[in-house]
This record gives sequence, structure tokens and C-alpha cells, in this order.
Amino acid sequence: MFVNKSVQKAKTLEYFGKIEDQLNTLWNNLDTRDVESFGVKPTTDTWSILQILEHLRQSEELSLKYIKYKIDNNARFRKTGFSESLKIKTLVRAFKSERKFKAPDVNGLSPQNEGLSYDEIKQKYTDIRSDFKSYLSGLDDSYFILNVYKHPIIGRINLLQMLKFFEVHVSRHRKQIERAL
Repeated sequence: MFVNKSVQKAKTLEYFGKIEDQLNTLWNNLDTRDVESFGVKPTTDTWSILQILEHLRQSEELSLKYIKYKIDNNARFRKTGFSESLKIKTLVRAFKSERKFKAPDVNGLSPQNEGLSYDEIKQKYTDIRSDFKSYLSGLDDSYFILNVYKHPIIGRINLLQMLKFFEVHVSRHRKQIERAL
């Protein structure tokens, strides 16, 4: 399966615009709400809106740190193939289902409810997305056809597939936020 590196980079950056629009829509919806209630957990076994937002932010921040670390340390990556396409399609389908999932046990992905501020989370998340876009834009084309990202459940996937995960991840948690509202 031949994939042009430059075309794959362009597709990935275009998709980044799509997930940016998705996040901006979420902010626009939340900005019109009473942020004072965002720290309240709907039930004892669910996250508050602030915890959900912090979880999303942390997952993308840790993802960027991981990718930078691996690339900066000259890790070896395989080309993306059919199995990775199947993995991401399965993950997307699972995230679109009504089935509940517990976040993977990764340090930093289960935020505490105390000390969180909507404005601070929003600013940090916006900064992470900006850093991510700049990093991807400056990355050599060759990395876009390789399995650079390691998802905690499905394993190695490429950068476009990672963005597809981010999209369904935000979408799934957006439903959780809407229920909490």
C-alpha cells in the first residue's frame, strides 16, 4: 500500500482543522453557561465537567509529549498498514456506542476535582492545541506515514489516526458534559 508522505501530511493538517472546529464549538457552548456549576459532580461515580475537560486536555498534552520524546530520541517506527486502519475503525465504533468505558490507567488521565478552573483549563487546552498544530506543521513529511503515536489500548497508529481518536474522544465526553448540564 503506497501512501504519498506529503499528501498524508496535508490530510492530517486538514483533519486538525476539523478537530479544532469541534473544540471551538464545545467552548462556544460552554462559554454561555454558568461555569460555577462545572465543578459539581452529577453523581459520586462520575466526573464533573471540569474533570472531563481536564482529562481531555491532559490526554492531548501527554500525547504531544510522547510523540516529541519518541521522535527526538530517534525511535524506530513502522509504516502504517491495514491492521492500524482496522484498529482505529474499531476504536471509533466503540467510542460512538453507548457502552461505558473506564479511562485507561495512565498517570495523569484521571484528574482530581479540586483546584480546577474553567478559564485555566480552556487556556491550557487552547495552548496545547496550538503547540500540537505548530509541531505537526513543522514535522518532516516522512513521519506522517509511520505509526508514531501509541494509544494506550489499541497500540501504535499514525498521526491522522491519532487525530481521529481525539475527535471521537472529545465527542464522547461532550455527550457526558451535555448530560451533566
